[in-house]
This record gives sequence, structure tokens and C-alpha cells, in this order.
Amino acid sequence: MYTHTGTAPLLGAAENILSALRPRSTSPVDPVAMACSDLELSVVQIKRNLGDLMDCVRAGLTPDPDLVLRSRRDQVLASERAVAAIRTFIAHSEGRAAEDLLVERVWRDVKTAQTHVASNVEQVLALVGRHSFGMEVDEILW
Repeated sequence: MYTHTGTAPLLGAAENILSALRPRSTSPVDPVAMACSDLELSVVQIKRNLGDLMDCVRAGLTPDPDLVLRSRRDQVLASERAVAAIRTFIAHSEGRAAEDLLVERVWRDVKTAQTHVASNVEQVLALVGRHSFGMEVDEILW
């Protein structure tokens, strides 16, 4: 669950940027609408995974590799989606982002958080892929 502590603030940052900039959405499939959907999906996945992990803990069980790796996969993808959503909201803000100090600060913080090893998408997806094909995955890398 530790790795989720870096992702939750990224999702919150994306939602704050959306509220601050209010980029226009012209259709249900334009970039802003899709970014909003990505954020909603990420929040649902994170809540489900944390709930499942907590259920294991409450039952005195250790989460199995499928749950742990699903959780990690969803966590890194949520981080990536949050950064992409912020980028989209800024791009579609009609120039308001350039003048907003909140946006500047959030963008710096998000770019810094993105460099954390817990948000390494390629590494986590490689582990998930290896596990999916029945290959051994070193638990320390989860």
C-alpha cells in the first residue's frame, strides 16, 4: 500500500488543476473529457485495490501476488494518467495556466513525484507481464 501514498496526491493534483483551470470539453471523447474519465477510472481502481488489500490485512492474510501486482499496475498507471491529465488540462486552458502560480507549483511537484521509483511504469508493467506468463517475480521489486 505504500506506493499508493505517492499516487493519491497526483490524482488530487490533477483534480485541483481541473477545478482551477476549467478547461473546455466540447464532446464526450475530446481530450479533456477523456482525461477526466482517466482520473475517474484511476480513483475507482485505487479504491478497489486498497479495499481488497485492507480486507486481506483484516483477515490476517497476506495478499497474494495477483492482488499485489494488480494493485501496483493500477497504481503506476494512475500516476501516469494523472500526469497526462494535468498536461491535457493545461494545454486546453486557453492560456490561463501560464498566469496561475498554483498550476506552476503543482506542475513542478508532479514532475518531481513522477521521478520516484514507485512510479516507474516500465518496471512495474514488466513485472506484471512476467507474472502473467508464469515467470518468477522477485517480491522485493513489488
